Amino acid sequence: MNLPLPVRIAATWIVMMILAVPAAAEESIPVATYNWPPYVDRTLEEHGLAGAVAKEALHRSGLDARFVSESWSRALAGVEAGEYVVLAGAWKSPEREETLHFTRPFAENRIVFVKTRGGSFTFEEMEATRGQGLRLGVTADFAYTDALASYRFGPVVTENFVIQNLLRLQNGGIDVAVMDAAVLRYHASNYLGRRGDVFETADQALASYGLRLAVSAARPDGEELAQRLDEALESMQDDGTLERLRARYVP
Repeated sequence: MNLPLPVRIAATWIVMMILAVPAAAEESIPVATYNWPPYVDRTLEEHGLAGAVAKEALHRSGLDARFVSESWSRALAGVEAGEYVVLAGAWKSPEREETLHFTRPFAENRIVFVKTRGGSFTFEEMEATRGQGLRLGVTADFAYTDALASYRFGPVVTENFVIQNLLRLQNGGIDVAVMDAAVLRYHASNYLGRRGDVFETADQALASYGLRLAVSAARPDGEELAQRLDEALESMQDDGTLERLRARYVP
């Protein structure tokens, strides 16, 4: 059909206007991070391993990541309340499953006892007495109380940062500390240099937990989003992306 020239010009103009409209932007998903390097930390590229994993998993789900750095307690509470959507790095528990949907683990946290090399006791002796009378250093908001239930440690010293417990160990302020093995290696390497060689860890882990992404159950499609992220993590495992990210961030 041969349309009049004015009609053809108008139709062409309409098509050009439609093509000129930019594509809708991806939804920006608030991802809560906190301070626990090398797994999560705003000073690290993409906020550490958990941040990099969350960003890639969201990207493969057709979404964009917007990082928000908080304290651990504030990050957890914010995601549970629906203020943020994704929590970058959390352990699954029955209590948390009431407010969060979890993906499969993308890393394993080995929680170990740490002491200065040599010293006045061995880990074997500590285990024989279940730590009776020894001064124990932990970090605030630690979540491995159950794993310590069978021990009989003396005073428990709580610090906000891992490095504070390492310095207390060096200075004799505590006898033993408990922390993630990779977190110990990170802090000893980055902040203590060769002085990190003075520490040793127990061969047997106190506990081991899978580190996962968590999605707010307050979000109407939270369970569906967690499933999409889980599928993305599976593909990242299959194509080697997860292994490359772990090798980049975790010493």
